[in-house]
Amino acid sequence: MLPILDEIILLPAKQHVTSVIARDDIRANDDKTLNVKLAVNWRVTDPLTAFNHFNWIKDDPNYVEKLLSSICQSAVRKYCFKQESNGIQDQKNGLEVFIFEKLTEFVSDSGLEIIKIVVSEIKISS
Repeated sequence: MLPILDEIILLPAKQHVTSVIARDDIRANDDKTLNVKLAVNWRVTDPLTAFNHFNWIKDDPNYVEKLLSSICQSAVRKYCFKQESNGIQDQKNGLEVFIFEKLTEFVSDSGLEIIKIVVSEIKISS
C-alpha cells in the first residue's frame, strides 16, 4: 500500500521577524496617546508540536504572526496603562522585557521560541 497525501502545509523552519505597530487606543497613565513600533524575532523549534498547538491554517500563512502581534499589542496596552508616558520612553528595555515574558508564556510548550523583542520607536502625542 502507498500512503496518500491529503494536503501539504508548509511551516516556517527558520527564524522570522514579525513587525508590530501598536497604535490603537494605547494610553499611558497620564492619559497621553502612544504609538509603539516593535519587532518580534521568533522561530519554530518543533514543527509537529507547533502545527498541533496552533491548528495551522493553510489559507492564512500569517496566522501565527497575527496571533503574536495581537499578544504584543495587548502586552503594550497593559504595560503602558500602568506607566507615565515619559517613563515608558525612557525605559524601552522594561517594555521589551514585559512583552518578551508575555509572549514566552503564551508560546510555552507550543513548538515556538521567542528569541528577541526590539522596540524601535515610541511616539507620544497629547
